[in-house]
Amino acid sequence: MIKRKLPAYPLFVKDPYFSIWMRDEALNGNDTAFWTGKSAPIYGVLEIEEEKYSFLGNIGGIRRAEQLDLRVTAFSTDYVFRAGGVKLEIGFVSPLLPEDLDMIACPCCYFRFKIGAADGVKTRVRLFFSEEICYENKADVCTDIVLHGGLQSAFIGLKRQFPMSLAKDVTAADWGYYYLTSQDSRVVSKRIFENYLRGGALTPPEKEEKDLLICASAESCGPGEGKFIVSYDDTISAFYFGEWLKGYYFRDGKTIFDAIVQSDREYAAVTDRLEKFDERLRLMSEPYGEEYYEILCAALRQTVAGHKLVENKAGEILFLSKECDSNGCIATLDITYPSAPLFLLFNPSLVKGMMLPIFRFASCEVWDYPFAPHDAGIYPYCLGQVYGIRNSVREYTESKTRYLNLFALPKDADIYCYEKQMPVEECGNALIIMAALYEEGEQDFVKAHFPVLQSWADYLLGKGVVPENQLSTDDFLGYLDKNVNLAVKSAVGLAAFGKLLAKLGRDGQKYTDMAREYAAAVLGLRKNGVLPLTFDGRFSEYSLKYNLFFDDALGLGLFPREMKERETDYYLEVADDFGVRLDRRSSVSKTDWMIWVSALTGDKEKAKKFISMVNRFLKETRSREPFPDRYDAVTADFIRFRNRTVQGGVFALLYRDKKGR
Repeated sequence: MIKRKLPAYPLFVKDPYFSIWMRDEALNGNDTAFWTGKSAPIYGVLEIEEEKYSFLGNIGGIRRAEQLDLRVTAFSTDYVFRAGGVKLEIGFVSPLLPEDLDMIACPCCYFRFKIGAADGVKTRVRLFFSEEICYENKADVCTDIVLHGGLQSAFIGLKRQFPMSLAKDVTAADWGYYYLTSQDSRVVSKRIFENYLRGGALTPPEKEEKDLLICASAESCGPGEGKFIVSYDDTISAFYFGEWLKGYYFRDGKTIFDAIVQSDREYAAVTDRLEKFDERLRLMSEPYGEEYYEILCAALRQTVAGHKLVENKAGEILFLSKECDSNGCIATLDITYPSAPLFLLFNPSLVKGMMLPIFRFASCEVWDYPFAPHDAGIYPYCLGQVYGIRNSVREYTESKTRYLNLFALPKDADIYCYEKQMPVEECGNALIIMAALYEEGEQDFVKAHFPVLQSWADYLLGKGVVPENQLSTDDFLGYLDKNVNLAVKSAVGLAAFGKLLAKLGRDGQKYTDMAREYAAAVLGLRKNGVLPLTFDGRFSEYSLKYNLFFDDALGLGLFPREMKERETDYYLEVADDFGVRLDRRSSVSKTDWMIWVSALTGDKEKAKKFISMVNRFLKETRSREPFPDRYDAVTADFIRFRNRTVQGGVFALLYRDKKGR
């Protein structure tokens, strides 16, 4: 029996609309689906002489190949099968090297295979993509074969395209075209496919026939290996404050065929680089054990592919996140914050690309607040913050967001509810992230946005020590008055800004002094060495103080080591089977914050205990969804929040180690 490794397995993942998963250990026991759960069936058939065996998808009418193994690495999900005396090894590869912008942006994935057959034994590997892959709402599709660069690409997409027509959370796209490339690509219908399974030929569909599939094939006599290329051309990728943007790969007039040919030509070089990165990741994570490496592999593809890389007319690179399964916002600041360790570790320029939309919207008249905004729109539209809009605007916005350019509204439009904002949360997030970016070599970027950063720091000077009743990034737990964890964030944010000013040759003493005052006020709350949830001690004797993480990562020295060690000791004392609750108000925990607090201790064995709880959740939760981050620490049931980019936070230990603090 194949041991479970993840709740769901990434197969082809590149961006929020190119994201196909398997929710089962048995690759041929269930159908593939989008991250949303919408059906997107892909079928795999191995032909051995006259016999057919299924290795991918739930195919009736033929025998199933026996699955022998399942392995997950940083960029691939690999399987081994046996059928009719033949060994079949396959891999689903998503080239998402975080250090390489062109690789991230190239809209192509690989399906690789290796056949261990005796000499003279004829075999054929085939993949079939159902038309369901190319839409959210069923409609007529068009499909054909294109010959280019010595390759054959079968493509499929809606006859009537609806570009950028779905601006909401849990959805696939009703636009763009999927391509399946091999030396022998075809178009068939469901009727022909079913006939083929019974021994018939793969003939072209009849005119006007419905329920179409595209197919890639490769045959060999004896041992052999090869690959297919799977691509998605979305044709248009984002709306950015009045600009319509294509994906970053297409910035110089390149086409999807350029991407496919390049991916074919560079296959060996690309996979070699991916394997070397994977080896490096394994070595970096070695001090924390195999379980930590497994968590990192679970998070990497999902986190990077939860963004779209584009470039605007000003030549700025934008890395636009989708807040998957929580509200669909784009460029959410308190999603960028938890995801930052991965990108600060491997490519800080991507963090810059995540922050730019926030600064762009903050400069608009309609944002008439002295604190940082929550988001820049709803994916794939950067059109202004949609979180906390007044009801009179919200009803229109939720159904027709793409038509309402919030960023262009005048100052007196008054469309936002103050009480639905996250003022301390987002100011702290922005200051901390920008201070980290400065340390990672993005000095010019930080300097360019210094005035607004100072205004947000000034906001925290007056509002941060005992935060008023407001939301934080854990808004699913509701409003909280006098939130100690927010006060920690205020202190860290102000200290980070004060340190930044010193590096710029300016006087930041008032920010540093106030940060120390805030920290002293927080430290005075300890009971038995543990910080409570609130200043007045209501609800809970503790809460996860993940906001302490950047005190160490940025070398600020606000909070003593012994306090952090006592905090982590206490978390382990009160831990449930699958994690530590955020606080006593509910049994909710979060995977990203679990790893952040594991980085508060200098004791690797203690850190491993947090890691083990997250790893156990991955292996035992009944929920079969792409790496959820919010879950029940008692039952391991996921509570919404799947496929989110916050999982970049599980790289916190590696980022801390890199900083050497």
